[in-house]
Amino acid sequence: MYLEEYIDYTILKPFCKQEEVLAAYQTFKEREYKGFCIPSCYLPFIRNEMGYSTGYRTLITVVGFPFGYQTPEEKVQSILSFKNNPPDEIDFVVNLSAIRSNDWGLVNEELFTIRQICNQIHSFYYNETKKCLEPRKIKLKAIIESPHWDDKTLEKICLLCIANKIHFIKTSTGYFEDGITIEQKLESIKKIGEYIKGSDVKIKISGGIRDRETAMKVIKLGVSRIGTSSPL
Repeated sequence: MYLEEYIDYTILKPFCKQEEVLAAYQTFKEREYKGFCIPSCYLPFIRNEMGYSTGYRTLITVVGFPFGYQTPEEKVQSILSFKNNPPDEIDFVVNLSAIRSNDWGLVNEELFTIRQICNQIHSFYYNETKKCLEPRKIKLKAIIESPHWDDKTLEKICLLCIANKIHFIKTSTGYFEDGITIEQKLESIKKIGEYIKGSDVKIKISGGIRDRETAMKVIKLGVSRIGTSSPL
């Protein structure tokens, strides 16, 4: 198994400097990781360095990070602002407050609205055969802080992601790790796997994956992408 094809190499530290982002990008290139996840303010800078890929490497940014309690309209405006320097994928934090309040109408509205706006904008990839840029749909990953929810709530979140054709369910931001063990994360992955079975939704885990042994373990559980700031 080629582990690197599962890795979204990530730098989302609050005080990360441009030179740190560039150094992380060099690691991403050298290790041949799948995705590179950065703050949106660095999209123009890294897109200029990266160009548009032939379809394998992906440039990723975040929306509603890390708390998710912006309105659907705020998140949509953030996504629209990427139009001139589009990412290939967007990891957005769902409204955790709405989930805690059992406001499923608002959660559904947010997922629907974000999915619809991403049908209207696109990234690009370089077609080697035609020698030109062609449009590519932006993929969406919903960050749900999965270890914090009971089974009923987690199932509801997963079903709404399926209904709104979200591409990935992502376990966490990595910002709410106090008291959360890797075993709890693995258990939440198993639950997500049950709830999305038969759908096109995939799983991304993030936070606490710092070695190859753990990475291989989560892949065996069905994870398709691993977000990490640790070179594995």
